Amino acid sequence: MRDAKSTFDAWYKEKHSHRILSWVYTLGDVIVKGSLSGRTYNMTMTAFQAMALLEFNCRNGTMTFQDICGQISIDEPTGKRVLHSLACGKYRLLKKTGHDRTISCKSDRFQSNASFYSKLKRFLVQMSTLDADFKKKIDVEIQQQRGFSIDATIVRILKARKR
Repeated sequence: MRDAKSTFDAWYKEKHSHRILSWVYTLGDVIVKGSLSGRTYNMTMTAFQAMALLEFNCRNGTMTFQDICGQISIDEPTGKRVLHSLACGKYRLLKKTGHDRTISCKSDRFQSNASFYSKLKRFLVQMSTLDADFKKKIDVEIQQQRGFSIDATIVRILKARKR
């Protein structure tokens, strides 16, 4: 994946020398075609999830959390979200040691789930949201924005009644 990215970067810089190319991996979706337990699946996921699965395609056996994060060059919180969605979500494409619902950075080991089965041939692997603080922050911002809209609506109604 890095080779393809660097090749494209070189081509883009040659073609458009005055532009800057920046990669935002979280915005893209990837369709991964995989054969698990004798069935073929079309799995839609983020680029990070696809890179993590690709690591298991290249290696057999188990991998630690730090190995996976190091191979795909992501930080710990993002790695937790990626591996949580692959190992603890609705579609468990990876098996993990330890507790079923949480990711431990130090003790968990991951391996591909050879016994994976789904009734659906095409499905979306959702990215997990583990940050409760981030969700609270967004909720506060939404409430503030709604407050301004409600205030403006009340003022408009009162001005209409005044006439």
